[in-house]
Amino acid sequence: MEFQEIQVLEEKLNKLLGYIERLRQERDGLKEVLATKEQENEALKAELARLKQEREEVKTRVKNLLERIDQVAAEG
Repeated sequence: MEFQEIQVLEEKLNKLLGYIERLRQERDGLKEVLATKEQENEALKAELARLKQEREEVKTRVKNLLERIDQVAAEG
């Protein structure tokens, strides 16, 4: 193998190693984005559960108020 062929192989290998490093950096960045999105997702799930519970409480309170109004109207 000639020196020039070795140089060509070395250049190709260096390009390949650079490409691998860029892919690793991209992967690591995407992992960070994913972790952040998963945290946001969990926070949104908790907020949704809280809002559903609050809605049920409001429905119950309104129902009780309407029943009281009906009782007062029936007595009047």
